[in-house]
Amino acid sequence: MKVTRKSAGAYSIALHGHTFKLEKLCGDRYWTLSNADDTEINRCETKSGMLELMSSWSAERAHENAQASTCYYA
Repeated sequence: MKVTRKSAGAYSIALHGHTFKLEKLCGDRYWTLSNADDTEINRCETKSGMLELMSSWSAERAHENAQASTCYYA
């Protein structure tokens, strides 16, 4: 996993050949993880929590999330 800071509160994450965006908008309580198509994948209160979650993803799981076109978590 490679994490690159794009700006304050915005990171690009490369994982198993796929790119994801991790952002925390001004005033928002949660970090939002999205795929390259801007489909929201997950939310977490801490950046480190999201990175820990993603570190357990298999290549298959990363591919599924990179291809997702609908937000499934609730």
